[in-house]
Amino acid sequence: MIEQLLQAIASIKARLDRLEGKSYGGRWVDWTPTVTQSGAVTVTVTEAKYCLIGKVCHIYAKLAITGTGTGANAITVGATPVAAQPAVAAGEGMVHGQAWVQDVATANYYGLAVNSSAADWIFVDTNTREYIGVDPNFALANGDKIFFSATYRVA
Repeated sequence: MIEQLLQAIASIKARLDRLEGKSYGGRWVDWTPTVTQSGAVTVTVTEAKYCLIGKVCHIYAKLAITGTGTGANAITVGATPVAAQPAVAAGEGMVHGQAWVQDVATANYYGLAVNSSAADWIFVDTNTREYIGVDPNFALANGDKIFFSATYRVA
C-alpha cells in the first residue's frame, strides 16, 4: 500500500515537472540584462526576473549603475532571453510597461518601456516624450539606478 502511494506521488511529481518545463507553472526565472548608452555600461544586477504563464510574460529588472554612459544617447536595457522576447515586431512603438531611471546627481525620470528590438528595451520619458538619456540629456553614472517592468505577449 505504501509502495503504491509513493509511486502515485512520484507520478504526480513527474507530471508537475513536465508542466513547469512548459512554463505553465508561472515560475520566476533569473536573467542577466545588459545596459548601453552609446557603449556598454557596467551594472550590478540587484534583481532581474521573468515569468511565463502560457504566452504572457511578466518581466522586471532592478539595476545599479557602477560604470558610466554617454549623454545625449538613449539608455537601453538588453539581453532579454529568447523565451521572454515580445511577439510584437520592434519599431511598432508598442508600449509594454513602465520605467524609472534615477539619476542620483539630478532627478528621477519616469517613462514607458518600449521594445526597440526583440531583446532590447528603451524608455520614453513621460514629460518630454523623448528617449531617457537624450531628453532629458544626461549620462548614466555610478550610483544611478534603473527599474523597469513590463507585461506582454510572447511568440
